[in-house]
Amino acid sequence: MRFIIIVLLILLCPVCVGFSLPPCTNQTAISELENIIESYQFRYSVAVDYFDCVDMAVANWQLLSAAGYHPKMALKKNPCGDNHCYAICPIGNGWVGIETSGVNLAGRTGEIITDMEMWTILDTPEDIYCIDARGPPVIKFEVLGDVLEYVPRAHALPQLFAQ
Repeated sequence: MRFIIIVLLILLCPVCVGFSLPPCTNQTAISELENIIESYQFRYSVAVDYFDCVDMAVANWQLLSAAGYHPKMALKKNPCGDNHCYAICPIGNGWVGIETSGVNLAGRTGEIITDMEMWTILDTPEDIYCIDARGPPVIKFEVLGDVLEYVPRAHALPQLFAQ
């Protein structure tokens, strides 16, 4: 019996582990993106089932899209149930993520990460809402200016959303 359990665990491990994308090593491209995410902050504080990682990832997805990038949504699914969502984006010679979990979000919408792990990639926010256990978002993203606030820090950056 123990042998069967071990075999099942070995077979299921690749499903639980997920995959990674090649990280961007182009520091210039990373700095440009960092200037954008450090020029916006969320109007809301983190609150589970109200404004959580899904909502933050959607806001970052929309911010990156408005800035001319081609973002996607990444879902990290853990067997323990603590799933996590964040925005990812191809830049330079690889991929970066915009992480919000465990990050001081004062004056920025996240932190650039290049060490990413995910279970699946979704193209649009609507795709993540279809599998979000909460159902439709509590905060509507009809006007991104209602979710993100421009913080003039990088003088060369244009304001992407009218306030």
